[in-house]
Amino acid sequence: MVTKKEFIDIKDLPSYLRDTSILKQSESLIDKESFSSLEDLEKDYITYLINQTDHNIKKTAQILNISRTTLYSKLKKYEIPH
Repeated sequence: MVTKKEFIDIKDLPSYLRDTSILKQSESLIDKESFSSLEDLEKDYITYLINQTDHNIKKTAQILNISRTTLYSKLKKYEIPH
Protein backbone atom coordinates (compact mmCIF):
# COMPACT_ATOMS: atom_id res chain seq x y z
CA MET A 1 0.00 0.00 0.00
CA VAL A 2 1.39 3.38 -1.06
CA THR A 3 -0.90 5.56 1.02
CA LYS A 4 -3.69 5.26 3.54
CA LYS A 5 -5.81 7.79 1.64
CA GLU A 6 -8.14 6.99 -1.24
CA PHE A 7 -5.86 8.80 -3.67
CA ILE A 8 -2.16 9.32 -4.22
CA ASP A 9 -0.97 12.83 -3.52
CA ILE A 10 2.16 14.47 -4.93
CA LYS A 11 3.92 14.15 -1.58
CA ASP A 12 3.35 10.36 -1.73
CA LEU A 13 5.48 10.11 -4.87
CA PRO A 14 9.24 9.62 -4.89
CA SER A 15 11.23 12.85 -5.14
CA TYR A 16 12.30 12.28 -8.76
CA LEU A 17 8.63 12.24 -9.77
CA ARG A 18 7.79 15.28 -7.66
CA ASP A 19 10.36 17.48 -9.38
CA THR A 20 8.35 19.42 -11.92
CA SER A 21 11.15 21.84 -12.82
CA ILE A 22 12.12 19.54 -15.71
CA LEU A 23 8.59 19.77 -17.11
CA LYS A 24 8.51 23.53 -16.75
CA GLN A 25 11.87 23.81 -18.50
CA SER A 26 10.82 21.59 -21.43
CA GLU A 27 7.59 23.57 -21.87
CA SER A 28 9.57 26.79 -22.14
CA LEU A 29 11.80 25.23 -24.79
CA ILE A 30 8.85 24.65 -27.08
CA ASP A 31 8.45 27.59 -29.42
CA LYS A 32 4.85 27.41 -30.54
CA GLU A 33 5.59 29.97 -33.25
CA SER A 34 7.86 27.49 -35.05
CA PHE A 35 5.13 24.90 -35.60
CA SER A 36 3.19 24.70 -38.84
CA SER A 37 -0.55 24.45 -39.01
CA LEU A 38 -2.14 21.32 -40.41
CA GLU A 39 -3.26 23.33 -43.43
CA ASP A 40 0.29 24.55 -44.06
CA LEU A 41 1.58 20.99 -43.85
CA GLU A 42 -1.11 19.78 -46.22
CA LYS A 43 -0.39 22.56 -48.71
CA ASP A 44 3.36 21.87 -48.60
CA TYR A 45 2.84 18.13 -49.04
CA ILE A 46 0.46 18.53 -51.96
CA THR A 47 2.84 21.00 -53.61
CA TYR A 48 5.69 18.55 -53.11
CA LEU A 49 3.71 15.66 -54.60
CA ILE A 50 2.48 17.70 -57.57
CA ASN A 51 6.10 18.55 -58.37
CA GLN A 52 7.32 14.97 -57.83
CA THR A 53 4.66 13.56 -60.16
CA ASP A 54 5.32 16.17 -62.86
CA HIS A 55 1.88 17.70 -62.21
CA ASN A 56 0.10 14.39 -62.76
CA ILE A 57 -3.24 14.96 -61.00
CA LYS A 58 -4.37 11.33 -61.19
CA LYS A 59 -1.13 10.01 -59.70
CA THR A 60 -1.03 12.69 -56.99
CA ALA A 61 -4.62 11.93 -56.01
CA GLN A 62 -3.81 8.21 -55.85
CA ILE A 63 -0.82 8.83 -53.59
CA LEU A 64 -2.97 10.98 -51.31
CA ASN A 65 -5.77 8.41 -51.47
CA ILE A 66 -8.30 11.08 -52.40
CA SER A 67 -10.42 11.67 -55.49
CA ARG A 68 -9.24 13.95 -58.26
CA THR A 69 -12.19 16.22 -57.47
CA THR A 70 -11.00 16.57 -53.89
CA LEU A 71 -7.46 17.23 -55.08
CA TYR A 72 -8.68 19.93 -57.47
CA SER A 73 -10.56 21.54 -54.56
CA LYS A 74 -7.41 21.53 -52.44
CA LEU A 75 -5.32 22.92 -55.30
CA LYS A 76 -7.80 25.77 -55.64
CA LYS A 77 -8.03 26.32 -51.87
CA TYR A 78 -4.25 26.55 -51.47
CA GLU A 79 -3.72 28.33 -54.81
CA ILE A 80 -1.30 25.64 -55.98
CA PRO A 81 -0.59 25.87 -59.72
CA HIS A 82 -1.17 22.65 -61.64
